[in-house]
Amino acid sequence: MSSRADKAAKGQKDKHHAILRELVQEPTNKTCAECLAKGPRWSSWSLGVFVCIRCAGIHRNLGVHISKMKSIDLDSWTPEQLQNVLRWGNKRAAEYYECYLPKDFTRPQATHALEAFIRNKYEKKLYIKKDGEPPENPQSKVDRLKNDSREDKEKEKKTTSTASRQRRAEKKVDLSK
Repeated sequence: MSSRADKAAKGQKDKHHAILRELVQEPTNKTCAECLAKGPRWSSWSLGVFVCIRCAGIHRNLGVHISKMKSIDLDSWTPEQLQNVLRWGNKRAAEYYECYLPKDFTRPQATHALEAFIRNKYEKKLYIKKDGEPPENPQSKVDRLKNDSREDKEKEKKTTSTASRQRRAEKKVDLSK
């Protein structure tokens, strides 16, 4: 038998996965942020980008001090992790991490060259925007996540306070006997 907390956690997990599935359907997130392969199923939630499985392996090799990877479908996501992906996305990350990438740059396809490119991009920060981060993605997505989190907390408070009132009422009934 599941507890209310288990049901709430499953509901939140389902909601997070729905948001992630929606995000990878956006035109700018439909391709890997690194090699442009179609249909990324992984994300570096710390960098806010969506990547293919091959580039996910390269990101893992960078170390968790640079890139923290999660599967879009298989892993559980915290609200903070999801919020960072919502704030960034492939387009905004490219505006920041690839700002000074040469216009005629061709993305490498060989694994060793791709790893060198990714290391130059995130570890050495060779192409990074020098004058600060680009503007955040449209607020509607972030607001939706915040509103969902706020609604979940309010529901939890109501459920908890209703349960507390019911227990107090039951105790009063027991005391009157």
